[in-house]
Amino acid sequence: MFVSAATQEFDLSTALDGALQPEHRLMLAVLEDAVMTLHAGMNSRNPIRRRCMQEVEEWLRSRDSDSPFSFESICETLHLDAEYIRAGLRQLRRQTGLAAPGPIRIRREPARCRRPARPVAGVQG
Repeated sequence: MFVSAATQEFDLSTALDGALQPEHRLMLAVLEDAVMTLHAGMNSRNPIRRRCMQEVEEWLRSRDSDSPFSFESICETLHLDAEYIRAGLRQLRRQTGLAAPGPIRIRREPARCRRPARPVAGVQG
């Protein structure tokens, strides 16, 4: 995973010790997935990707540290500077030319009539 901040490229997966505990590896995977989801949603016209990107942005902005998988908790546990990562992701967003996402438009499927469930043999209702 690469986080660009200032003019540096930082490979988080190799910077951390290879002998991480399993829970720390999971935290690193959550962080990596968040960055990849954020990157995939940038300039995407796909409403699902954009919604996921917005959820990641909310997660990154959150100052909550109560949950073990909050952004703040992950950074604290892995000894990472949360503000440095946020700054790098803001710079990445500026470099991609994405100032702020527009409204998400989701096409709704028409309501479908549901047939009543058929009784199961031997079960009285």
